[in-house]
Amino acid sequence: MELSYALGQAMTGVFSQQVVSVRFLMHVDRYAARHGIRFTPNTRRHADLFGE
Repeated sequence: MELSYALGQAMTGVFSQQVVSVRFLMHVDRYAARHGIRFTPNTRRHADLFGE
């Protein structure tokens, strides 16, 4: 894992908890099928994370 990626994930976690009060973050690609999240075929760009 690249250091910049790890730092970005850590900062995202801190921001999510402290600024927008999101306690749990989940990676969209990992949970998309389970939760019925679908993306249009011509759109490759989407959020990496969603939270609860």
